[in-house]
Amino acid sequence: DYERLRELSSQGGGVTRREIEEAFSTFSSQSQLNVAANALLQRLTATREVRLFQARSRVEAQKTEIRRMNELKNKYTIRTPFAGYVTAKMTEVGQWVSQGDQVMEIVQLDPIELMVNVPQSYIGQLQTSLDHSREKQAPYLAQVSVESVAKLLEGEVIRIVPQADLRSRSFPVIVRLKNPGNRFGHLLKAGMLANASLFVGQDDEILLVKKDALVLGGPEIILYVASGDPQSGGMVAQPVAVQIGASIGDWIQVTGAIKEGDLVVIEGNERLMPGQSIQVAKEVTDSLPDDLKPR
Repeated sequence: DYERLRELSSQGGGVTRREIEEAFSTFSSQSQLNVAANALLQRLTATREVRLFQARSRVEAQKTEIRRMNELKNKYTIRTPFAGYVTAKMTEVGQWVSQGDQVMEIVQLDPIELMVNVPQSYIGQLQTSLDHSREKQAPYLAQVSVESVAKLLEGEVIRIVPQADLRSRSFPVIVRLKNPGNRFGHLLKAGMLANASLFVGQDDEILLVKKDALVLGGPEIILYVASGDPQSGGMVAQPVAVQIGASIGDWIQVTGAIKEGDLVVIEGNERLMPGQSIQVAKEVTDSLPDDLKPR
C-alpha cells in the first residue's frame, strides 16, 4: 500500500501526506515484525537441530550402555561348551565366587564316552590298530554291550590314555558312542557299567565251533566230527585233533583237519568213543544252509 500511495502521489493522484505517512508507519512496523519473525524462525530452527543432535547423542550413549551391560552380563554368565545335565551344585543363589571356584558339575550324554581299562600286554597291538585306522582315515570301531540295553552298540576308539593305573597296570582307552535321546532322557546314563570288544590286528576269516564241542583232558584237544561209515552206511564219531585260538562269546577258533560245514558233537561228546555209531537228528541237518548240508 505504501509503494502504491507514493506512486499515486508522484502522479498527482490526490493522495494526502497523512495517508502516505500512515502507510509508511504501517510498512515500517510490519517490516520490523517480519525481521523479528525471521529471527525467531532461525532461532527455532537452530534449537530444533540442537535438540535433535542432543537426542541422537543420548541414544548413542544408551546404546553404549546397553553394550556395556551385555558384556558385563556375558562376563558373569557361565556357559558350558556342550549341552548336558547338572548333576551337582556347589553354590547357592547370591553366593560370592572367585575365579576358578567350582560352581556345578555337568555331564554330557550325547555323545557319551566309555573308559575301558586294557591290560598293558594288549596296548601295543591296540595302538598299532588305532594308528592303522587313522592312516586310512577310517574310524576304529568297538562293540559295546550294556546290561540294560538289549542290542549291541557300536562306538569309536578315540584315544589311549598314556598313563597306566599303577595298581592294575592297565591303560584307560576311551570309546565314544552316540547316545541320542528324547524328551524323556537318554538311553545310556553316566556311571553305567559296560563291556567293550576291541579288535586288534588285521581282518581274517577263521573257523569257529561251539566251546562245548571241545574235549579236554587228554594229551591233545579233540572234537568229534560226524562222518560217514562206508560199511554201515551210517554216521560214526570221528575224533579230530585241533588247536584253539581266539574266542568270541560261546564260540572259539579251531584249526586242524576240520572244515566249514562239518557236523561236530556238542553234547555228550565226553562219553563218545572213536568210531562209535551216532545218528544225526533230522532237524540239525534241515537247519543248515544247502551249501553246508552233508552229502
